[in-house]
Amino acid sequence: MVQLFKVVMRFFAVNMPFQEVRISMYRKAGVHIGNLALLGGHVWIDMYAPVTLEDNVLLAGYNFILTHSWIGTGGKPLFGAVTIKRGAQIGLRAIIMPGVTVGRGAVVGAGSVVTRDVPDGVTVAGSPAKPTKKTVEQEMFEKYLIPLGENEN
Repeated sequence: MVQLFKVVMRFFAVNMPFQEVRISMYRKAGVHIGNLALLGGHVWIDMYAPVTLEDNVLLAGYNFILTHSWIGTGGKPLFGAVTIKRGAQIGLRAIIMPGVTVGRGAVVGAGSVVTRDVPDGVTVAGSPAKPTKKTVEQEMFEKYLIPLGENEN
């Protein structure tokens, strides 16, 4: 009966025209949701494992957040929790696969398929999603810090 309730709540959440109602329905279905920046229309959140959307996350719309898959698993289902951390932005029609964590401030390009964790501050795009530019932390390291051993005489 609990599973049926979750399915009904997800159906309404996906199809509701108002963001506040979508968020409320997904929370009732068991998705952990912080104060979102945007939960676009027709976002499908699979609920076979926990899903967490932290504060200021942006899901543009028509996204799929999957917590189970049979693709490439040899016929055995793969289950994995998904976490989208604070300030991350997920582009239109992007797919997040099971077991993935999208880091703080990370950006996922429209139409991307994210199969691996995305580190904090990294922009990824493509299928499968790959980094498209360096993080601010990487640029700061290269610009201001001397790699170990470079100044040894």
